Amino acid sequence: TEPGLQCIVSNYRDITERILAEESVRSKHQLEEQVAKIAETAPGALFSFRQRPDGSTSMPYVSPAWEMLMGLTQADVRDDASPAIQRLHPDDQAYVINTIRASAQKLTPWRVEYRIIHPQRGIIWVEGHATPTLEPDGSILWHGFVTDISERKRAEEASRTQAHVLENITQGVNYVDDHKIIRYTNRAYEWMFGYEPGELVGQH
Repeated sequence: TEPGLQCIVSNYRDITERILAEESVRSKHQLEEQVAKIAETAPGALFSFRQRPDGSTSMPYVSPAWEMLMGLTQADVRDDASPAIQRLHPDDQAYVINTIRASAQKLTPWRVEYRIIHPQRGIIWVEGHATPTLEPDGSILWHGFVTDISERKRAEEASRTQAHVLENITQGVNYVDDHKIIRYTNRAYEWMFGYEPGELVGQH
């Protein structure tokens, strides 16, 4: 449109930073989708737990299953993990905190069984597994999962109770399998027939 203009005027702008930011957002969304899919099929409740150099803690990520298990939302613990720590059973709180400290000091995997108090469900036994990593700012970040083991704990307690009863009654009791192999004898049974503890187990 300009008769005297014998060239093309171009204007260039560096958009590298914008493109990298857009790619970062896309990658983050893809990662979030992948984590969400994993969380849906994982056997436990997924979480991330961060301990800052000043000792304060937060939970940058918790899965929906974790929220149901603990009775806390992501917003409750995203910046401050103390609401989750307050869910610990009073008799287990010091123990769990000490295991976290030990894992942080040596950067060793964290694995512990403990009780939490759910506001509606009451006392729940859980087992936690997590792996720590040291971050550039000196924080320590654990990624892991917790599973509800209340049913297993109840079965173990029932088994211990049964064993205690059997070992302290005066009637002799023994169990044999389908092949008539002795699998258990209580103290009274062994005493009646003159055997040492466990001597009959495995015998026909």
